[in-house]
Amino acid sequence: MQSWGAYVTGEIETSVGRRDLAEQHYVRAVDLARRSGATFLVGVASVGLVAARAAAGRAAEALVGYREVVDYFARTGNWTHQWTTLRNLADLLRRLGDEQSADLLDAASDRFPDAPARDPGRDAAPLPDAVSAPGRDAVLQIARRAIERNLTRA
Repeated sequence: MQSWGAYVTGEIETSVGRRDLAEQHYVRAVDLARRSGATFLVGVASVGLVAARAAAGRAAEALVGYREVVDYFARTGNWTHQWTTLRNLADLLRRLGDEQSADLLDAASDRFPDAPARDPGRDAAPLPDAVSAPGRDAVLQIARRAIERNLTRA
């Protein structure tokens, strides 16, 4: 319960733009969740943590964190949360100038039925007419390659 409370507090701080405070709560949530064996909470709090680090301009730390979270959700098969993670990663990749990878990740997340609905007011990612959205395995390869490529630049 303490971990859940820390996670929710991190989400609240994020929603009001206080990512520096949010990060502290996410770190605490991840730590407590690991110690208690709450693996689902480790995953979702980690997503919040890496998004906070990305928003703070700490791209290398965020990319390392995204690599871990993408692999975690790939192992557990939790694609609902994987899609959210990949959308957040796409946002960071776009800020780093990797538009192509970001567009592919967004396009895939917009087209799979188990992906959460996109935030209101945010358009679906466009794909050229001749390009179809990549499948799950391809999405994971795109994400992993983009992380590694951008880590060498960050």
